Amino acid sequence: MITVKKVFEEEHCAIFARALLQGIGYCHSKGIIHRSISAENTLIEINLDHPMKPVTGGKIIDFREAIQVKTDTFELNTEEN
Repeated sequence: MITVKKVFEEEHCAIFARALLQGIGYCHSKGIIHRSISAENTLIEINLDHPMKPVTGGKIIDFREAIQVKTDTFELNTEEN
């Protein structure tokens, strides 16, 4: 079920932001740079069974613009190279 909520509480925004930043940090730790983080490329995880704490996290999607970085040499691996 998809629902639209136009206003989120500060606590819910903090949960989503934390999950988003953890996701970005994980990608970077694996040498992956997303290059296209936007509202359209993120998903908010919502738990409808707990109305007091509906936001449980977030996910990053659409890695078409992503590149991989060789962390030991700082070379970029792109399709163009």
